Amino acid sequence: MHLRLAYNHVWMHKAHRSHAVMIGVGRHFASVPPYTEGTLPQGRPWLGASLGSSKTTQTGRRAVASATLEATQYGGKWALSAKAVLEGDDDVLVDRRGVAVQGWFVQPVIRSWQVAVGFGRYAARNRRGRYRSGVHGLLTMQAERKLDQRTKAFFALSRVNSYQQANDRDVFHVGVMRAFGG
Repeated sequence: MHLRLAYNHVWMHKAHRSHAVMIGVGRHFASVPPYTEGTLPQGRPWLGASLGSSKTTQTGRRAVASATLEATQYGGKWALSAKAVLEGDDDVLVDRRGVAVQGWFVQPVIRSWQVAVGFGRYAARNRRGRYRSGVHGLLTMQAERKLDQRTKAFFALSRVNSYQQANDRDVFHVGVMRAFGG
């Protein structure tokens, strides 16, 4: 474990300047094996659902309810997922829904906890605004807690990068996944 203190200064020509002091806690993962015995069943498909909120990153937009249904296949420290995403309707710019595919790097932290980072593509249709459909980037950071051998709960933070300044979104979800099969 380690503590980190950082100072960040952003200066842009003809724009506001910002200063931030950041304090963080970290852990080095190099000595942790990709999977300890009994961490998660390998080779089984995991099905899950999550609920939460999403917020368009443009100033003044409210958070709206959102949801996902997903299937994930783990293989050691890697995973692949496909999910149906419903981002919700902010009544102005974004009412997006679609299908995402992500590749994941998964790392146990302690016995019942692991973290994962996923990146992939998200094909979606927006029922609002001028950018109606497209393929977007999706980056997700997720913390997972094993509840038993076949069930886990997770908290996920995602960024939808629509490549259109007004349509990017931050998505926060809490969900449950269960392993099926063999």
